[in-house]
Amino acid sequence: MRAAPPTAAAGAESRTVSSGRLVIAIALAGSLVACFPRYDWRDLRPDCARTWCGFVASFPGRITSATREIPVGDVRLPLALNVVSVGETTFAVGAFELLPGSDAALARTLLERKLLDDVGGSEGRRARVVLHAADHGEIAGESFEADGRRDGKAMRATARFAERRGRLVEILVVGPVDALATDSGRQAIETFMSSLRLD
Repeated sequence: MRAAPPTAAAGAESRTVSSGRLVIAIALAGSLVACFPRYDWRDLRPDCARTWCGFVASFPGRITSATREIPVGDVRLPLALNVVSVGETTFAVGAFELLPGSDAALARTLLERKLLDDVGGSEGRRARVVLHAADHGEIAGESFEADGRRDGKAMRATARFAERRGRLVEILVVGPVDALATDSGRQAIETFMSSLRLD
């Protein structure tokens, strides 16, 4: 006995199921792109005629550089920033110029507070680390890590600080935990942090 040919209703139902599967596939692909952003690494040595240039580092995308003055206690300190955003993740190298009369500890506290605000966190974890100089020497520094929630999303900040030649230098990564906790996310953090070389 021959099977009855599919009815128009059955064909429409099949197309509806196929369309539904396509929507789900597109949504999943979009979520995978969000969790696995594309890193396009390039080295930066800033232009000394325009901004602080006492470092070289590898950034994972197009870099935006700027300098602005930030009140730190009773002194306004120049803060040089070099920033890249990849998806929802921010990579940055910055430095406060510690002018006469400035308080380095207060400047450090201000930067840590900004990191906590960025991730919606209340406290951070600190540890001693070593940063590297361009002449292959070692520079004593400290790490700062914090977790929190912002807009209902788990967020993480990872930073390292060191004082170098009259400046408080910070290198940081801030972004969603679901991106930074992946193998590619952890590798991106390590690549960025380990690439920094201070003059």
